[in-house]
Amino acid sequence: MGFEKRKHGAELRARLKQLAARFGQAEIARRTDSAPANVHRYLREGKVPTEFCAALVSEFQVSPMWLIEGRGGMLRSEVREPIAGMGADLLELVETMNAVSRMRIGAVAGQHDRKTLRELSDSMEAFDRLREKLNVQTRTLLRGVLEEFGEALDRMDMDRAGSLRLTAQQLSRLTTDEELLDILDAREGGYAYYLRDMEKAVEFDRRVLARRLLDGRIRTQEGLVMARNLAMSMRDTGRVSEARRIARACISLAGGELDDLPVMSQLGLLDAHFDAELGDVRTALEKAARYYAPQRDDHQFAGIVYTAMHYQAGMWSFEQTLDFGEITTGKARLMIRYAVHTENADHLELCLRRVIGEPPDAVPANEYDPALAQLVLDLLKGRKRGVADFDKIVGASPPNIQSKHLLQVMLHLHRGMIARLVGDNTVLKKESAECEKAWQALPNELMAKMEWLLPRRRNLESIPPRQRTKLHREALARTQAEIESYIKRGYHFLIEP
Repeated sequence: MGFEKRKHGAELRARLKQLAARFGQAEIARRTDSAPANVHRYLREGKVPTEFCAALVSEFQVSPMWLIEGRGGMLRSEVREPIAGMGADLLELVETMNAVSRMRIGAVAGQHDRKTLRELSDSMEAFDRLREKLNVQTRTLLRGVLEEFGEALDRMDMDRAGSLRLTAQQLSRLTTDEELLDILDAREGGYAYYLRDMEKAVEFDRRVLARRLLDGRIRTQEGLVMARNLAMSMRDTGRVSEARRIARACISLAGGELDDLPVMSQLGLLDAHFDAELGDVRTALEKAARYYAPQRDDHQFAGIVYTAMHYQAGMWSFEQTLDFGEITTGKARLMIRYAVHTENADHLELCLRRVIGEPPDAVPANEYDPALAQLVLDLLKGRKRGVADFDKIVGASPPNIQSKHLLQVMLHLHRGMIARLVGDNTVLKKESAECEKAWQALPNELMAKMEWLLPRRRNLESIPPRQRTKLHREALARTQAEIESYIKRGYHFLIEP
């Protein structure tokens, strides 16, 4: 028995040396909170503490099976042993395909060459058998990887999710299982959403939802979740009208059978939120009152869209909106943007004091929105800042706008706003013209933010009348008309003091 212990200890140290070769002793010491001298000793002799092994598993995603017994891949995301087991089958499959491709198809045009026909038939049968064998072997592996991929996304462990995503992509090339490929696309959409790559998220979510709607119904909670995520991604890329169509269609396609699910209330709130964004705040508030009750504890989602509608309608003050529910980073960013675009010094100071700081309950001060808020407040308070300060903010932390068209509108709008507050009329005229050109060039499916109308009007009004071009004059008239139209429909937050 003593010999076995020594053997196990030597094998464990050999595996630790493999880890050290891959990650470095210093990095292992730092991430496991161990003294470098102790890590060096564990690699050479003596007992390896259990807590050190546990830290390796936790910090480096080391496979416990590999660390303790030497079986499987080094990291949890690696599936080397099972894939290696498929290697022979894959090689045989490739060789079979090559054999088929080497045949001269022209030689089988006549019925006389029965031998060639028979060889071709045998090769194709072998191909089908091997392909199905690989399918069977891959299904189990891919299903397990996809489960872990989903769990990593739920924990927002993006490093691990990224590794599992790559593994799943490779395995998916060896299977034709539509169910698993559907799940992979759904996971890919979630991964892209968490990375704020909304265009990619929309691409995957559209693909998955299309499959779910083949029979014209949505029968499961998962289908509704997918529809909700797609609608949110659409909104984040500026496609608000399309997002509303998706939300409404999926509510209808559920046919009342899933009304008790929380996600159904979320879809209803989204529908209300889109109504508000598209200019019908009164209908939005009526819907919100109906759908919010089951979601009142959901501050990450329901609390944000619910409070936004009440603020837009002027039913709640800025302070009341900020105080309602809990502060989340999503709500914090929303309120910072309202304070910036209304150029209210009191609201900006309130945001800087309450919602800018450390996540998850605040927004880091070096992000675009908080940095812009501080710049605008400084200028409103008469502190010496300049357009160059805005350019530095954009260079250090570009705004997270998924649509390149909307991004151009916003950058010209904000740069013009800073130029106006600084008193740089030359830059103001130029940026106002560029903003208008970008605004008019927006594709029909994209919608600019309603609150952008306020700084847009201020920028244009601040250009001396004699210096306004035809573009400036027409833009100002159009902007004033839009604001008046929204106010008549109940958007009282656009009324300036």
